Amino acid sequence: WVPAASFVITFLIGGLSEPPTALMITVLFLAGCAAWWWSDIYHRRSVLNILLWSLAGAMAALIVMALAPANSIRLQTAPPGLFELVSRIIYYPAFFILDTFQALPLPTLFSIVVPALLFYVKYAYLSPGLSREARNRLGILMILVLLLAYLFIAASFAPSAYGQSYPIPRARFAGRVLMTSALMTEGGLLGVLLAQVRTKFFQSIYVRSFAILALMTLAIYPLRTALRVSEEIPTYQQRAAAWDLRESEIRTLKAEGVQDLVVRFLSDEQSQDLGDHVEFRLNRCAAALYGVDSIIAVPMKRK
Repeated sequence: WVPAASFVITFLIGGLSEPPTALMITVLFLAGCAAWWWSDIYHRRSVLNILLWSLAGAMAALIVMALAPANSIRLQTAPPGLFELVSRIIYYPAFFILDTFQALPLPTLFSIVVPALLFYVKYAYLSPGLSREARNRLGILMILVLLLAYLFIAASFAPSAYGQSYPIPRARFAGRVLMTSALMTEGGLLGVLLAQVRTKFFQSIYVRSFAILALMTLAIYPLRTALRVSEEIPTYQQRAAAWDLRESEIRTLKAEGVQDLVVRFLSDEQSQDLGDHVEFRLNRCAAALYGVDSIIAVPMKRK
């Protein structure tokens, strides 16, 4: 049952979206290679049995999504050639990483600094020193984390690079999680290395106390996000009122016996709104939700 469960579970998970599926395939393939080279010979077969059947399920899910009839609608332009596709897969993660440093400098910096301070405080005082070989391994691990993060981000961006150029925001979610995790891991490893510097400065009780104070101060930083979100409450209230008004108009038209509805388009809506043709997927869902034949949204003057 284990191979069958591994295949079915990854197949079902993979059928939800292309970017996580491409990422899952990459992770499982590398995990299989690592298990083949480094796992114990007595356990290698059982480990590979799970990983390879999981990989097969993820690949089957990607093939099903690739052959789905809806792809002909989504791919309005011809897919890129091999050279252009490879260049996109290499360039898009680099652009994403640089854009993150520029657009989110403080969160990016804190993702490194907080784990660095935490691990420095943990290991700086009365901790056994690491050997030179162990410190070299930590340095190699820091490089490996960066390379794997770039590879995994590229894997999650690959479907978008093939289908619609640079990934839209929801397709960058996996990349955001991967990058944040990599930065936090780098910060933690940096903190361990700094704790191993046996100089009077880094081993000073005053430096360790300052690091603890900095950690306590940085713990307040998430409140900044709460404050910024609270400032947007009036905007959310206006959007909610607009949705309520349109829903009341829809239900009034339905009560009057109208089955082909024409409703107001919410131009200020930040998420995707209903379209102006009945076959649009959101329009079809709304028609089914309200129990009418069709529904479209067009710009109207506010009452």
